[in-house]
Amino acid sequence: MNPRARPQANIFSPSAPAPAASHASDVERQIALSHYAAGELAQAETFCRGLCQRYPRDGFGWKVLGATLRRMNQAQASLEPMQIAAKLMPGDWEAFNNLGTTFDLLAQAEHAQACFEHAVKLKPDFLEAWRNIAENLRRQNKLDQALHAYRQVCAAAPADGHASHMAHTLAGETSERAPDDYYADAFDTHLTTSLAYRVPTDLVALLVRVAAPATQALDVIDLGCGTGLVGMAIAPFSRTLTGVDLSPRMVEKSRERGVYQRLVCDDVVRMLRQQPEHSADLLVFADVFIYIGKLDELMSEAHRVLRPGGRIAFSIETLADATGPTHRLERSGRYSQSLGYIEDLASRGAFAVEATEACIIRKEADAPVPGHLFIWQRP
Repeated sequence: MNPRARPQANIFSPSAPAPAASHASDVERQIALSHYAAGELAQAETFCRGLCQRYPRDGFGWKVLGATLRRMNQAQASLEPMQIAAKLMPGDWEAFNNLGTTFDLLAQAEHAQACFEHAVKLKPDFLEAWRNIAENLRRQNKLDQALHAYRQVCAAAPADGHASHMAHTLAGETSERAPDDYYADAFDTHLTTSLAYRVPTDLVALLVRVAAPATQALDVIDLGCGTGLVGMAIAPFSRTLTGVDLSPRMVEKSRERGVYQRLVCDDVVRMLRQQPEHSADLLVFADVFIYIGKLDELMSEAHRVLRPGGRIAFSIETLADATGPTHRLERSGRYSQSLGYIEDLASRGAFAVEATEACIIRKEADAPVPGHLFIWQRP
């Protein structure tokens, strides 16, 4: 035996353990992201909690866990993993933007703003964070700063209808209606950002008091159907019920109600133009005219589509200045109409005004937003 020869390793003896991995593998990351992208949130939560236990110094697991909990409407629970992710990933702009959105949901506007601003400091062209900055500043009534942020978005993404609409709004400019993509985006968030939202149920209740419709007697079109709240209330009186909304996500939510015979993803005026003359008994516009300032063409089409004796039920956000313009683009990005303008539309359109009722259509920032409900009949 050569004394200088190296001893051979004993292949039957266990080798020293490999050092533990400090970060999730590519496969583990893909599994977590696949669950999240597929909407398998319970599985995503369980898997990401496992990642956080195995790799506590890896921000990835904390980041996806926080995003998952937020998507499950657990904003408070998502805060800690979001904070841990931002601490472990100081150069990750998405982590700071995510943390900002969580602070925003928890009504901690200053903390949210700091996170969004840090995100754009890390990535100056990060449009999602710029959009969040603009919206956060607008809600804080810091309108000049919000206008600057919206213009940053417009410069980088000229086709962004929402940012363009809000920039024009805050600059004091007006238009006859909001662009389509603003409507779709705004309506998707409308119910979650507004409090005391009662228009659909109150409008149908007024219709029942005034018109006492017979059970399953009406051909109804619910224009701007949203999540289907009007559909649920009006279904007992409907022979056929069609829902129309520009937002695909709202159409899908309405579909889940199971009360509509037909659902259409389209602009409400364009959809009316496509309807045969005298084909509907009732048209409902619940909280839709806040996205359409000038209503002349819409009311003309409504008159054409309704059968004699048919009705239109709608709501407006009321323009406080009775001596001012017919409609105004408010700082909220929504339109209000004057009562004088609405009365003139009824007169010019040959509608009989059956009911007008003042109401609070929603609360925003704890302040009531005044509006009116209307029932008109086509002679």
